[in-house]
Amino acid sequence: MRTLRILTGIGVMAAILALAVAGARPGGAQSREIVFSGYGGDYGELMKKLVVEPFEKRFNARVVYDATGSSAQKLAKLRATRDTYTFDVTVLTGYDLLAAGREGLMETIGPEKIPNLTKLYDFAQKEGQGWGPVTSVDPLILLYNRERVRPAPDSWTVMWDPRYRGKVAVSHVSEGKGLFLLLIAAYIGGGDEKRIDPGFARIRELVPNVGAWLTLSPQYVPYLQREDVWLTPYWNGRAQLMIDQGLPLGAVIPKEGTLAITNTFGVPKSARNKTLAYEFVNFYLAAPQQEAWARKIYYTPTNREVTLPAEYAGRVAVGAEAIGRLRFPDEDHLAKARGAWVERWNKEIYDALKYQK
Repeated sequence: MRTLRILTGIGVMAAILALAVAGARPGGAQSREIVFSGYGGDYGELMKKLVVEPFEKRFNARVVYDATGSSAQKLAKLRATRDTYTFDVTVLTGYDLLAAGREGLMETIGPEKIPNLTKLYDFAQKEGQGWGPVTSVDPLILLYNRERVRPAPDSWTVMWDPRYRGKVAVSHVSEGKGLFLLLIAAYIGGGDEKRIDPGFARIRELVPNVGAWLTLSPQYVPYLQREDVWLTPYWNGRAQLMIDQGLPLGAVIPKEGTLAITNTFGVPKSARNKTLAYEFVNFYLAAPQQEAWARKIYYTPTNREVTLPAEYAGRVAVGAEAIGRLRFPDEDHLAKARGAWVERWNKEIYDALKYQK
């Protein structure tokens, strides 16, 4: 059965405002408590275990973990509340941090506030004008059901194969996976970030094969478990976790190559406890935390001091050479262009959905 899940603008805004009200607290005194706006699912559970709890113990602090929303939804929350306190630290994609920084929503972060910045690869030390470090990198892979998709795919184009009608899952372009799929579709069709028409054409052609339009990464898990979905673009880290859990899945970087997303930590200007927020970011960037994170969730660490045992080869990219093989989109262009692409997606792709046979 085809499933269409569209997160409406009204629903998002209502959730944002409700969270803002719930999160706002009187008083501006610096305490030993911060609110960290992270992600949910396995990501959230591991973040609590590997970073939050050790930080609380070492710094005699309390971290309230808010797992609500994607990066795009966190950016929307910052925009909606602006000067009102929402949280002290958040994780955003690089292009969302750029957008937030340009709109005056984020503090600049330098080594004087976060000494461990100097231990990161050069590209990761700051995003934009120093609104936050790149804390990890994660490539988009093609995730497939090993028992249903044979032979193992080696090209993104397998998603367009009529044999897989109704068995592909896709995210909306407002989310990272949907945005990167649009870019990959553009590359396949002869375009790129600045010539996006071929990407939209290829996505329209993909519509008949899409059986699930999803939003957040954890939403994919039951579809993959029930085998309602056999093929989907997905983030490598979370994909490797599902493979470890025994799901009959394979993860491949197709022959056309792939894009990698940058994850950043940022401190809003409206943060209530900036000093402790900087300590939290500095703690996360240290080699022990970055290594533990990479071992458990397979995100590429950005601290130059991190190494991993040989058994992680092929499952997580570590080191300057491996990172150099990943392709990074023009985040500055994405931050500027995505709004127009969202409007175009809402018209063209939903029209294609409406009229498909």
